[in-house]
Amino acid sequence: MAKRTKKTKRNKQEIVKFLQEKGNEFSKELKDKATIWELRFIDILNELGYNFKFQVPVICSDKYLYILDFVLTDFNIFIELDGYQHFTKQGMKKDNLRTKRLKKIGYQPLRFPNKQIETFTTEQIKSIIETKINLIKFGNTK
Repeated sequence: MAKRTKKTKRNKQEIVKFLQEKGNEFSKELKDKATIWELRFIDILNELGYNFKFQVPVICSDKYLYILDFVLTDFNIFIELDGYQHFTKQGMKKDNLRTKRLKKIGYQPLRFPNKQIETFTTEQIKSIIETKINLIKFGNTK
């Protein structure tokens, strides 16, 4: 029985290592192919002075690899910029499952449709982010 536990643990470690390597590769590819909305959002976050990472690989439950568009590192908020595919029935179902898994490991979601990045002012985006931060600070994160 002990051998089986060791083997299982080793297999999990190998899977996590593989996912980390793939996550880093995918992250680099996505950074190299950043969309106009992502580039604009980088400018906005820099202007607002938030500490953030872009295209962050995250592993959930030792088996699910997700690349998060942005992570506000001081608040564990992940920000996703959503194109049309996220508003389909299948896209929403996938996003909900992904969000559920990420919340289990301590991340809080914030989503912006690409159209909002085009039309909202920096102050409007700041207001949305600050509202999310305040909800987290006061424990209203459901």
